[in-house]
Amino acid sequence: MVYEHLAKHPAISRVEVTCNDGVEKIVYLDNDGNILEIEDETLATVVEKFACEGCPEGWDTGTVVIDITTNTARFLGRKAMVYEQLKQHPTISRVEVGYDGSCDQGQVEEIVYLDTEGNTLDIKDESLASAIEELVYAHLPLGWEIDCGSYGTVVIDVAEMKVHFEHNQRYEFVKTSMYDIG
Repeated sequence: MVYEHLAKHPAISRVEVTCNDGVEKIVYLDNDGNILEIEDETLATVVEKFACEGCPEGWDTGTVVIDITTNTARFLGRKAMVYEQLKQHPTISRVEVGYDGSCDQGQVEEIVYLDTEGNTLDIKDESLASAIEELVYAHLPLGWEIDCGSYGTVVIDVAEMKVHFEHNQRYEFVKTSMYDIG
């Protein structure tokens, strides 16, 4: 039934449904990985129901990928989702992500894609960038953006399929001196 509804929107080639204890986000993508703005409540309801039925028992965080070109669907955890999308860009060997947060606000500052020689690549894939951001946010310590906050770098080694976090917590110290004069 979901594929029949998706067929009414020929620009859509893939749908990614992010689950985080329920459906958090539905993203419609074209063949090039560009995000499409689709305003169809019936489609959204059908996709959400399909995705919820497709999540494995006990999994509450990840992404259901519906591929319209092959009429298949599969569930991926956040890390698997990033690596699945990185396969579409074989020139990327390393990804460096900088984040910063304080005063109850925080964000990914930049995502840099590198080749095997360490050269910066110009990759324009909104879906990949979004998946990387979700992976980073999901693995930052609770409260990373509160008070003085924290900052850091996440390195994704594509060949080794490893993600390394270098997390720096900021602290505010007060030194009190007491003395009398006179």
